[in-house]
Amino acid sequence: MIIETITLGRNGSIDLLLVADDIENNLSNSPQQLDSVTKMILLEINGKSIIGSGDTALSEISSDTYVSNFSWDLVTTGTKGKLILNNLGLIDDLNSGTFELNLIVFDAVNSDGIPWDRFLLKILPN
Repeated sequence: MIIETITLGRNGSIDLLLVADDIENNLSNSPQQLDSVTKMILLEINGKSIIGSGDTALSEISSDTYVSNFSWDLVTTGTKGKLILNNLGLIDDLNSGTFELNLIVFDAVNSDGIPWDRFLLKILPN
């Protein structure tokens, strides 16, 4: 499993290349080549809080809420099938620790999302 590391308070980014059947997918279209991708979520699969604590705790990072942290269009990334997770260490109330994340890709046809892949995100304290 891939392990990515970022540090709180720093602008580190993660680049992921999304492939299916050994072919990079154009994320201007969904993984099923249907409608455009509408949203992505990084879901912590073990139920750990990745952002905040208590009543405000979140176990996911969504492109709906953190728009500027997700880039997947070909014009921005320059590479077909590339997802760039920008400035994750600068997200307010991000918790340090190791989290197992599942990337979920949504489009108009797949409103429940398509689980893409899992990776470990290690978030180091500043």
